Amino acid sequence: MDKENREAIVKIAINRCCGGFSLSKAACMRYAEIKGFELYPFLDKWTMERHPDWKPDDDAILIHYSKIPYTGDNEKEACSDENYWSDRTIDRDDPALIQTIEELDLKASGRHAKLGIVEIPDDVQWTIEEYDGMEWVAEIHRTWN
Repeated sequence: MDKENREAIVKIAINRCCGGFSLSKAACMRYAEIKGFELYPFLDKWTMERHPDWKPDDDAILIHYSKIPYTGDNEKEACSDENYWSDRTIDRDDPALIQTIEELDLKASGRHAKLGIVEIPDDVQWTIEEYDGMEWVAEIHRTWN
């Protein structure tokens, strides 16, 4: 099939196992790099008390991210709507997210996740559906109840 006859596609990131969508720390940092902003990983005070040996270079399940350095005394500012960042807010068809997952492959997946990419025709209205954290892409259609 030649290039002119190929159907345009959109790539969508999903989680392929029970547990839920999440990026690894390496993937979060790479995504921010591609998008052109700094991320500062931190543990909140409650979690820090339970993990006193944690260092910002460590991966952790309860890690948070801020666009400003976290000092421990600025938790309110670091966690403000303006500064707090979460991988859960990324559009699943964001080209930077797709690039991150393609580059890092299995290392892009957070704890309890196995990320993959689904390709669909670009003229399809889609949504992500899930059961117990395992996701799939579905075409949007009308429903009544």
